[in-house]
Amino acid sequence: MDSSSHTEVLILLAEVSVAVAGFAGIVGAIAKPTGETARADLKALVAGAVGVLFFSLLALVIAFFPISADIFWRLMAACLSIYVIWYYLENRQDIRFLLTSPRWIIVMAGDLLMLLVLLATIGGMGFVGGAAVYLGSLLWILSQTLVFFALAMAALWQGGAE
Repeated sequence: MDSSSHTEVLILLAEVSVAVAGFAGIVGAIAKPTGETARADLKALVAGAVGVLFFSLLALVIAFFPISADIFWRLMAACLSIYVIWYYLENRQDIRFLLTSPRWIIVMAGDLLMLLVLLATIGGMGFVGGAAVYLGSLLWILSQTLVFFALAMAALWQGGAE
């Protein structure tokens, strides 16, 4: 990785995800979500925040190795793709239920699109540079995390979590 701006974006993503993960723990402890959607939202909130943190830091560490930028971003796209696939396989029992929730349909459609773009980047068929795809994917995951955080806070303010 040869751009200091990419490094700055990765550090920013890591910082924001740490804050969100910390607040998620507090919200989860206070709200104690009971509904299936609320539990899935909290699980996605934590998994998203921790995932963005991990993959931001992983990119910063791997950047120290002497590899070309193209191979670097393909490698990072592969790692993130594996994580997204693992997340959905790990939570496959919830998917049928979550497909009845409009917000989860949007999240899953966005994740599928993100995964297809990541796979295209890995295969060298990317429409834009690998850095934009990887950083955009992390930003997509973080934006979902922030939405789930807002939903958890709204449920808490309303006196409970579904």
